[in-house]
Amino acid sequence: MRKYLTIFFYFIFLNVSATEYLKFNSKDKKFPNHSEVLVEISFPKNTNKKLPVIITQHGSTRDGKKIQDGAIDEYSKRIIKAGTKAGFAVAAIDAFYKKPIKPSDKGRFPNATMYASNLRNILLQDERFDKNNFFYTGFSYGSSQVLKTIGKPY
Repeated sequence: MRKYLTIFFYFIFLNVSATEYLKFNSKDKKFPNHSEVLVEISFPKNTNKKLPVIITQHGSTRDGKKIQDGAIDEYSKRIIKAGTKAGFAVAAIDAFYKKPIKPSDKGRFPNATMYASNLRNILLQDERFDKNNFFYTGFSYGSSQVLKTIGKPY
């Protein structure tokens, strides 16, 4: 029995992707005194190649998982699971991190497109990532941010 439990726990821990947290400052006219942005970066298991990156942007309710001292939505939670399983690094942005807003403050939401662009520029400097394979996705508020990038260099 002990042998099977050891194998079970070994299997579980092998399938848990590594996670890192990153905080950076990104100016936003709507929140001049709240420029800090929190990102959770999840990595696939057992890889030694340069990773493609998915940057995911939460919806307005952030109804999914807690990340460090922030939050993301259910969509991003699913992207993290599927993306890391498929060999991607997934960077989940909390655009509302330490900002004085609620999901109902629709007209006051930050410019998360700028956050994603700044994050991309930071991650491009990291040798672990494939500079030619960056993707940006989002749900609800997040998808409206993604749509702002259509036709523009990201």
